Amino acid sequence: MTDLNFPAPGTAPSVPGAHPPHVDVPDVNTLARMLHAMVTLSGASAATPPNTSQPSAPAPAAPAPVVPVAVVSTPAVVAPPVAPPAHPGLRTSGPWLVGELYIVVPPQHLQAIPDPPLADDAEAPVWYAITKGRFVGVTLSNALALAAITGVSGGSMRKHKTQVLALGAFNTCVDFGTIAVVP
Repeated sequence: MTDLNFPAPGTAPSVPGAHPPHVDVPDVNTLARMLHAMVTLSGASAATPPNTSQPSAPAPAAPAPVVPVAVVSTPAVVAPPVAPPAHPGLRTSGPWLVGELYIVVPPQHLQAIPDPPLADDAEAPVWYAITKGRFVGVTLSNALALAAITGVSGGSMRKHKTQVLALGAFNTCVDFGTIAVVP
C-alpha cells in the first residue's frame, strides 16, 4: 500500500518519485506591489505610492527596461526577374520551319522538315496552314490550329493532305503579306 500523506510545505519528500516540495505562491498584495514596481520603473505611474499596509517583503529585482531595437536586415541577393515567354512553345524568331508556331509574322518563307514516319496501316497525316490567328505556322495538330483561330475575327486555317501543299499555301500568303498575328 502507498503512503498518501504529502510532506509539509517547504520540506522535501521522503519517498523517491513522490510529489515535489511545496512552492510558495505570492499573495495578491505581493503581486500588486511587484506590478506597481514594474509600472513605476517604466514611468507610467510614478505618483502612486506603494501599498504599505502589509508587511513589506523584500523588493523584487527590478526588470530591465524594454528598449526598442531597430532591426537592420540586409536585402537578399535576388536575380532580376526574367519574364516568361508570352506563349510557351511559340517562337518569335527563326529558324523559320514547318512544325513550329510563331507569335510574329515570319519575314521569310518557312522551310520544310522531313515528314514523320508512318506505320504501314496508318493514314497520311493532315497538315494545317494557319495564316491569321493568335499564332501562325504549319502544323500537324488540329487542336493547335483550332486554338490559334478560336475567338479571332477572320481567323484563317486551312487543312491540306501533304506538308508540301500546306507549306506552299502558307509561303504564298507570306509573299502577298496576308499573314497576320492577332493578340
